[in-house]
Amino acid sequence: MLVSCTASTLEILVGVRDEHEFAAVDRILRGLANAPINRAVCDAALGAIRELGGSRRIPIPDYLIAAAAAERGFGVLHADGHFDLLATVLPFESVRLPE
Repeated sequence: MLVSCTASTLEILVGVRDEHEFAAVDRILRGLANAPINRAVCDAALGAIRELGGSRRIPIPDYLIAAAAAERGFGVLHADGHFDLLATVLPFESVRLPE
Protein backbone atom coordinates (compact mmCIF):
# COMPACT_ATOMS: atom_id res chain seq x y z
CA MET A 1 0.00 0.00 0.00
CA LEU A 2 1.35 3.42 -0.93
CA VAL A 3 0.69 6.30 1.44
CA SER A 4 1.61 9.93 1.06
CA CYS A 5 1.70 12.94 3.36
CA THR A 6 1.30 16.64 2.67
CA ALA A 7 5.07 17.22 2.75
CA SER A 8 5.76 14.54 0.13
CA THR A 9 2.85 15.69 -2.04
CA LEU A 10 4.20 19.26 -2.01
CA GLU A 11 7.72 18.09 -2.86
CA ILE A 12 6.49 15.99 -5.76
CA LEU A 13 4.13 18.63 -7.17
CA VAL A 14 6.70 21.41 -7.05
CA GLY A 15 8.88 19.37 -9.40
CA VAL A 16 6.38 18.82 -12.21
CA ARG A 17 7.12 20.45 -15.57
CA ASP A 18 3.79 21.72 -16.87
CA GLU A 19 0.08 21.97 -16.13
CA HIS A 20 -0.78 18.73 -17.92
CA GLU A 21 1.77 16.79 -15.87
CA PHE A 22 0.68 18.62 -12.71
CA ALA A 23 -2.94 17.56 -13.22
CA ALA A 24 -1.99 13.93 -13.84
CA VAL A 25 0.38 13.68 -10.88
CA ASP A 26 -2.01 15.53 -8.58
CA ARG A 27 -4.83 13.13 -9.52
CA ILE A 28 -2.62 10.15 -8.65
CA LEU A 29 -1.48 11.64 -5.35
CA ARG A 30 -5.05 12.51 -4.32
CA GLY A 31 -5.89 8.83 -4.71
CA LEU A 32 -3.34 7.75 -2.09
CA ALA A 33 -4.04 7.36 1.60
CA ASN A 34 -2.72 10.28 3.63
CA ALA A 35 -0.49 10.14 6.71
CA PRO A 36 -1.30 13.40 8.50
CA ILE A 37 1.41 15.71 9.74
CA ASN A 38 0.23 16.19 13.31
CA ARG A 39 1.84 17.40 16.54
CA ALA A 40 3.43 14.00 17.26
CA VAL A 41 5.01 13.96 13.79
CA CYS A 42 6.37 17.49 14.26
CA ASP A 43 7.75 16.56 17.69
CA ALA A 44 9.45 13.47 16.20
CA ALA A 45 10.95 15.58 13.39
CA LEU A 46 12.30 18.04 15.96
CA GLY A 47 13.70 15.14 17.98
CA ALA A 48 15.44 13.81 14.87
CA ILE A 49 17.13 17.11 14.04
CA ARG A 50 18.26 17.43 17.65
CA GLU A 51 19.58 13.88 17.68
CA LEU A 52 21.49 14.55 14.47
CA GLY A 53 23.04 17.56 16.16
CA GLY A 54 21.20 20.12 14.10
CA SER A 55 24.19 20.27 11.79
CA ARG A 56 22.71 18.11 9.06
CA ARG A 57 21.51 19.96 5.98
CA ILE A 58 18.45 17.80 5.43
CA PRO A 59 15.44 19.56 3.90
CA ILE A 60 12.59 20.17 6.34
CA PRO A 61 10.10 18.12 4.27
CA ASP A 62 12.37 15.07 4.57
CA TYR A 63 12.24 15.28 8.37
CA LEU A 64 8.43 15.49 8.24
CA ILE A 65 8.08 12.65 5.72
CA ALA A 66 10.35 10.38 7.77
CA ALA A 67 8.59 11.27 11.01
CA ALA A 68 5.13 10.70 9.48
CA ALA A 69 6.27 7.28 8.26
CA ALA A 70 7.79 6.41 11.63
CA GLU A 71 4.62 7.52 13.45
CA ARG A 72 2.57 4.95 11.53
CA GLY A 73 5.12 2.17 11.15
CA PHE A 74 5.57 2.73 7.42
CA GLY A 75 8.70 2.61 5.29
CA VAL A 76 9.86 5.36 2.96
CA LEU A 77 10.45 4.54 -0.70
CA HIS A 78 12.95 7.08 -2.01
CA ALA A 79 15.89 8.03 -4.17
CA ASP A 80 17.39 10.39 -1.57
CA GLY A 81 20.21 9.53 0.82
CA HIS A 82 18.76 11.82 3.47
CA PHE A 83 16.25 9.11 4.35
CA ASP A 84 19.04 6.60 5.01
CA LEU A 85 20.46 9.03 7.58
CA LEU A 86 17.05 9.80 9.07
CA ALA A 87 16.41 6.07 9.51
CA THR A 88 19.31 6.01 11.97
CA VAL A 89 17.34 8.24 14.37
CA LEU A 90 13.69 7.51 13.49
CA PRO A 91 12.05 4.06 13.48
CA PHE A 92 11.13 3.57 9.82
CA GLU A 93 12.49 1.40 7.02
CA SER A 94 14.44 3.32 4.40
CA VAL A 95 13.86 1.68 1.00
CA ARG A 96 16.05 3.15 -1.74
CA LEU A 97 14.86 2.90 -5.33
CA PRO A 98 17.42 1.32 -7.67
CA GLU A 99 19.27 3.84 -9.80
